[in-house]
Amino acid sequence: MNTLITQIARCGEVEKAKTDINHPCNKIVCSQNGHAFQLPEPWNGDIGNVKILFISSNPSIDKTKHHPASD
Repeated sequence: MNTLITQIARCGEVEKAKTDINHPCNKIVCSQNGHAFQLPEPWNGDIGNVKILFISSNPSIDKTKHHPASD
């Protein structure tokens, strides 16, 4: 499962989507403003018992919690 989580968080399509307006993820990826791109957080929640994994364009943004960024 750790390999899958890492693959989701470090998706190689993100960089392509930033510059290709025809990429299906372009609108979602480019909707983030700020200095560091906030990565998907597939490890939040009850992963061991979940039947469906949702990846959101708006991960948990909470100033009191650490969230991973691309840089």
